[in-house]
Amino acid sequence: MRFLTVLTLMLGACGGSTPAPQAAEAQAKTYACPMHPNITSDKAGECSKCGMALVEQEAHDHASHEH
Repeated sequence: MRFLTVLTLMLGACGGSTPAPQAAEAQAKTYACPMHPNITSDKAGECSKCGMALVEQEAHDHASHEH
């Protein structure tokens, strides 16, 4: 029991922050058709409606938007 307490304290002292490269990988890229924005994919390809190339969408920080 005492070992677990010490281990918990040691791990808590390490900061527990995630390195930036892993955080960037966690955000998946999204691709969408310029003519049909409702057609999306997690990889590059073609629109199923018109055949246009899907373009990568920029990540949006919804917390900073004011409505």
